[in-house]
Amino acid sequence: MIIELLRNLDFFYSRAPNYVQPPASPLGSPPPEIRPLDNRVQYPKGARLEVELDEEWEEFEPHEGETWFKSAEHPAGFRAPNSDFRYIEAAND
Repeated sequence: MIIELLRNLDFFYSRAPNYVQPPASPLGSPPPEIRPLDNRVQYPKGARLEVELDEEWEEFEPHEGETWFKSAEHPAGFRAPNSDFRYIEAAND
């Protein structure tokens, strides 16, 4: 589907990688730093994006009045307030 942004989109999400375990520390040295996973999505007002609904994020972390999307450029997903976009072209199911 294609959406058009009615406002600038600036989405940022950061979380600790919960699937990465630090390696055992030899001789009691501190474990190496594990960097968080960051996802930033920025587009200007008027941009048209080819996206699909991200049902996994919708189920895992729903936000009333917002929709989760994913795209080829942003496979980690992002969300946008429903008032900040409009559907231009529906999905071809």
